[in-house]
Amino acid sequence: MDDLFASMYDEYFDDVYRYVYVKTGNKWDTEDIVSDTFRKAEEILANFNIDIAFITVNGLSLENGLTDFRIHEVGVIQTILSRTKYKVVVADSSKFETSSYINVCPLKEIDLIVTDCSIPSNIVEDYNKANIRILSSH
Repeated sequence: MDDLFASMYDEYFDDVYRYVYVKTGNKWDTEDIVSDTFRKAEEILANFNIDIAFITVNGLSLENGLTDFRIHEVGVIQTILSRTKYKVVVADSSKFETSSYINVCPLKEIDLIVTDCSIPSNIVEDYNKANIRILSSH
């Protein structure tokens, strides 16, 4: 669902922004209305009951957990995670032990991380010691 929202956001943000700007003629009102529109999407998602969610983030680390820079998507990711029974993060190995500037959630809230075979074995060991499950073709 995160990928669906991200693709919708990426695809429609400029169009929604332009439409609202033409109607308001004011940059500040436009930003408020567009922000409220995407916040409403979070509210709608809060009514979903999700069995499993596959999400992506820009960074994950033992210290900071899941992090991202997409300010308009973090709330949606958090809402999805709060409504999901089984949470899976899909991240390539370059995302491990990096942090972006917005915290999403601690790693202990994630059930499984799926990654590629390039993840260093010491990182897998460190995450296993912290009871964080990683699935890779390692």
